[in-house]
Amino acid sequence: MAQPPPVRVNPWAALGLTGNPFRRLDGEALVRSLLEAADPDDRSPIRAWLRDDADVVQFIGQAGWGKSTRLVACHTVAVAEDRGGCRFDYIPLGTRHITIPPKGRTELPRLWSLDEVNRLTPRCRRQLARWAAAYGVRLLLGTHDDVVGDMEAAGLRVRTVRLQPADRAAIARFIKRRRELSATAPDTGTRLRVTEAAVRLVCDDAAGNLSRAEYVLYEAAQHAVEQIHRGAHMLMLDMPQIRGALQALAARGATGV
Repeated sequence: MAQPPPVRVNPWAALGLTGNPFRRLDGEALVRSLLEAADPDDRSPIRAWLRDDADVVQFIGQAGWGKSTRLVACHTVAVAEDRGGCRFDYIPLGTRHITIPPKGRTELPRLWSLDEVNRLTPRCRRQLARWAAAYGVRLLLGTHDDVVGDMEAAGLRVRTVRLQPADRAAIARFIKRRRELSATAPDTGTRLRVTEAAVRLVCDDAAGNLSRAEYVLYEAAQHAVEQIHRGAHMLMLDMPQIRGALQALAARGATGV
């Protein structure tokens, strides 16, 4: 008689977590990751960017500093609140020009979020600014470089949000917030612990890039949870787990950024 297949046990469920806390988030989960745990339904920090009096809000920072996260969060909240005519576009590496107005819809967007706008030529950015000014389209921009000159040349008012690299404290807050978001009960998030030494190693490797830190922590947690004994109710990430993740990522040539 054929044996029944073995029952697969979800080790994250045994830890009281919905899954790997450091998985990439999008949509509503990403919005919640930016908000304070004290009031996870408070959207005011994100609405402040959406309701700013400026015609353009530009998020300036290097890779992994949170530009895309904030743009996607703003777009998600705007769509959820039915602001109408919201569009999000990522400008791929090597792209120097985009079609203005954007293709793919008949009505004009009222809010256009553009990530990596620094990749466009200055001429294309000025064309974008003139078009936005002529049709009253608000722009949310993610950029490595300050593009205020291109925007103000068209008479647009610009608010600049300068982002900072993730230091050790920021990574520690990130870990705490992700555990809270993944917990199936108020106290289960603490069942995944990351030592201070591990946080230091992650911080040194990431060099300010929170996306890289997220990737390393995901790899370390995923490997560690597969090694724990069935029925374990605690998972610890320390220096050996982080070093193992770094070695595995280097062997695959993966950067996560």
